[in-house]
Amino acid sequence: MKVMMATPYHPKDDGIAVHTAKLIAHLRNEADVEVEILTQRSVTSSEKSDEPSVFRCVSMNPLSVVRSVRAIRQSGADVVHVQYALPAQGPAVFYVMLAAWWVRRSSVLRLVVTCHEVRRELNVLRVAGVLIFRGIGMISDVIVVHTEESRALLEDRCAVAGRKIAYSPLGAERVARPDPQRIDDAMHRYCRDGRELVVFFGWIHPDKGIEDLIAATELLARTPGGVDKLEVLICGAVRPRTGLFRYFGKKDSEYEAHLRSMVRASSLESVVRFAGFVPDDDVVPLLSGARVMVVPYRNTTQSAVLNQAIAVGVPVVASNLPGLRETLERGGGVLVEPHEPAMLCDALQRIIEDDLWVDELRHRQVALQQEIGFERVVARLLAVYRFDAAILAVAS
Repeated sequence: MKVMMATPYHPKDDGIAVHTAKLIAHLRNEADVEVEILTQRSVTSSEKSDEPSVFRCVSMNPLSVVRSVRAIRQSGADVVHVQYALPAQGPAVFYVMLAAWWVRRSSVLRLVVTCHEVRRELNVLRVAGVLIFRGIGMISDVIVVHTEESRALLEDRCAVAGRKIAYSPLGAERVARPDPQRIDDAMHRYCRDGRELVVFFGWIHPDKGIEDLIAATELLARTPGGVDKLEVLICGAVRPRTGLFRYFGKKDSEYEAHLRSMVRASSLESVVRFAGFVPDDDVVPLLSGARVMVVPYRNTTQSAVLNQAIAVGVPVVASNLPGLRETLERGGGVLVEPHEPAMLCDALQRIIEDDLWVDELRHRQVALQQEIGFERVVARLLAVYRFDAAILAVAS
């Protein structure tokens, strides 16, 4: 079987790009699967990448539809799997789907689309979002979602046929705990000695609820000794945006400035630090040394970083939102209501003080690590690619 994965791909600095690169690596481990990649064209790249299996011919130019059609036909793929990520790809993702649909009209090609953030896009785009997802449902053979809530939204609000929707976990790389020296080195670079590390990972964006983490830290600071040995590390930066999305980049930068002013106004400069972008090689050692990772989202309902934290084995405090709740309902973390810094403060205080409870949370993550591993994700995707009746029957 030959699969062409349409995705934001290296060297693009994006969560979906990093995630699908790992997914592709696991798919390529399957003996009967060949994967090629259809991705963004850049100023320095030609249509055919130096890497033989990568076609860099997608762009904001509508003519990229023609280039994408040519690449798909040249590939001879059985399946085109589009990672629908509008913030990362912009309108170019629609050109890719149009190209795949055009080739599909005259071949046995199957079109699979993964929709990563259904709830968030419907909240932001409203009627336009409904029309987009309805259109994706019309031209695709299967839509893959990561939460049951996304499935329900596609069926109920967007009138997508249930038989076309398949569930698959987002997936995470199961990793061995780094050696103590690597953990110590990362902690020394990012956290002051002797402090318990509370960490946030991800793009800085208003939907991420980072102000709730800062407000919870301020509440902790009001208790005697509450933050004496605490370090809150915000790891991430404003997502670079171009073209039509520059406005959102400006809003994100204003949001970051607001967060920094909150820290100054609360005199928390010695407790809360902005680490900026953290290189991939530092992520696992840093998570391994952290006491807890916080996912205080307000509108985003899934997170590859959350899955990574579970795979590493670090306790999580996350917002009680549908997708996050589905991931953590079997344990491994604590759910708190979004917009409720007091609840977040209480959860953090208990995790910092209660070693036995932390050990219990880590123990509960063991079964969850199996559930979200890429091995399970690949098995389900292969069933989707082959139109396995058992997988698709679950959808309807």
